[in-house]
Amino acid sequence: MRVNLSKTNVHPDYWYPAVRDSQLARGQCVSVVFNGQRIVLYRDSSGALHAMENSCAHRRVALHTGEVKNCNLVCSYHGWEYGSDGRLASIPYWPADKKLPNVGLRTYPTQSRGGLIWIFPGDPECATVVPIPDTSAVDNDQWFSFCLDNDFYNHYSIGIINGMDYYHFHLHRRFQPWSEIKLLKLESDEESVVGEYEIITTTGRAARLFKAILGESGKDKVVESLKVSYFYPHHLAEVGEKLKVWVFFLPVNDRHVKAFITMYVKASGIQRLWHKPFKQFFSPLILRRIQVQDAWVGLQEQEAWDLFPHEPRCETNPISVAVEKLLVRKALPQKSEIILGSGQYRER
Repeated sequence: MRVNLSKTNVHPDYWYPAVRDSQLARGQCVSVVFNGQRIVLYRDSSGALHAMENSCAHRRVALHTGEVKNCNLVCSYHGWEYGSDGRLASIPYWPADKKLPNVGLRTYPTQSRGGLIWIFPGDPECATVVPIPDTSAVDNDQWFSFCLDNDFYNHYSIGIINGMDYYHFHLHRRFQPWSEIKLLKLESDEESVVGEYEIITTTGRAARLFKAILGESGKDKVVESLKVSYFYPHHLAEVGEKLKVWVFFLPVNDRHVKAFITMYVKASGIQRLWHKPFKQFFSPLILRRIQVQDAWVGLQEQEAWDLFPHEPRCETNPISVAVEKLLVRKALPQKSEIILGSGQYRER
């Protein structure tokens, strides 16, 4: 049996990003969608974070259109008020001597970490044992960072494989900083895929900017290690010891994924002066253009999956094969063994 990779579901028992911490003030709420589940996230008057089902138990109107009242959330339609535990707390017109309807909404664990607000859409008991990705090593004065968040309208798996398969640099040949790339090493286990490429940077505007960022200006050729890691369900790319890119994914549905992308650059002394020109030039001239191309090719690949789901594919990058196996393993029962790499999928 062939498996349509674009139909695989994401596993809910992990922490997923919902919004940048700075974008949710006290007394505000925001709508979040994870794999089709409507969730409302809000910060109460004390600053505490809460997340619950974004659907009033009365007429199923979305609660993010309402208001935050102290620690509670009030529906905009009839004023039904819910406590942070999801239980119905009051109805404005309800008789004082009559018991409230015994209804409530599902709540979700939530935390603020590394500049993001995270939600746990799966089994709440797993939230205490599943870690949130740790970015503390780069959240300090030795690094400067900036965000490249974006929405991609293709299946979550397409973006993951794109981010691990750096042989697709042909697509970005006008903007990519390196001119040669070679896969050196690959490791994988039940939760991750880690690969190491060798990249060679030579000439061109993007290469000159890239070498300046790495502190290698003036050199004709720079050889660096590019380490790519998929720690399910998120992605990390590292160039040597000086550049890291974390990509945290929020799958909205099977045709939409929000990517929370933060690039960290290690700089000290005079190199810190690169902070402003990096944002002014390298981001819009290079990185944003690469994102536009990735968004475009993601739509092309999604169309191929939708129109021709049974056509065989010939995958040659072992990193891509390893990531596909991990994605399918997380989405299907463990007893199913999926065999890939022969141009098609089959189950035995």
